[in-house]
Amino acid sequence: MKVTRGGEQIPIHGSLGQLGVLNVITPGQVGGKFDIIFGSSFIQQVRFTADGPPQALSVMAYSQSADPNSPHYADQTTLFSAGGWVTDRFTEEQIAASPALQIEVLD
Repeated sequence: MKVTRGGEQIPIHGSLGQLGVLNVITPGQVGGKFDIIFGSSFIQQVRFTADGPPQALSVMAYSQSADPNSPHYADQTTLFSAGGWVTDRFTEEQIAASPALQIEVLD
């Protein structure tokens, strides 16, 4: 099955909830074409250890923005399609080590 984002069809893994799968997707018609109309939106896996902070990965299967002009309209959808994850950060050290960290000081 595929979901359409900005005219691009992106393959999405999963199946019908009746089959007992973890990642549920529901096909339907959008504009006369088959597309995914419902499915898992936020997925997270967390590992707790005795010797450190939680280790977590997450993904927003249908991305963060509904605005087709946003750079976040399909970014995590393509990441999810490829089996990728976003690393979640909990501690000050993990946050400071993020390559995407941007600090803005407000007056």
